[in-house]
Amino acid sequence: GGGVGGSSGERKSLSGVAFKVKSSRADAVSKGRQQGGWGHRNSAHPGSGDILKQGYLHKKGTNLIQPWQRRYFVAEGHYVKYANDDKQIENVDEIKASIDLNLVTVELSTSKPDVFELKMADSTVVLRANCAADAKSWVEVLQGNQSRS
Repeated sequence: GGGVGGSSGERKSLSGVAFKVKSSRADAVSKGRQQGGWGHRNSAHPGSGDILKQGYLHKKGTNLIQPWQRRYFVAEGHYVKYANDDKQIENVDEIKASIDLNLVTVELSTSKPDVFELKMADSTVVLRANCAADAKSWVEVLQGNQSRS
């Protein structure tokens, strides 16, 4: 699969920059990520330094052949970040995204007990845990970190 990156010549911060762009869906998702809770993988963010939960989850993507992609997630402070695996999570250049939990709604799926969602202004990240208990645990940790600064 091909990666998306560097297609836009300008970088924006999460500090209240509003985007009003009507273009391709990929561009809209990218812009929405910037204003709706997603941070660039290289952007520094305040963190407590305490890892509160970490492990593999399956993230639902748009690839029809392999719709669920296994990714390594780490909840730290009021952020959750993810990378391809537990080795890459340590390298800032390999982090796929860092999501500010204060800008999302975290909910268990109403239809599948092992699935939960991170709902942002313009997009939703759908995640699947190994079992319903693990999904519930992730939701509790992420919701509990939303008020942390």
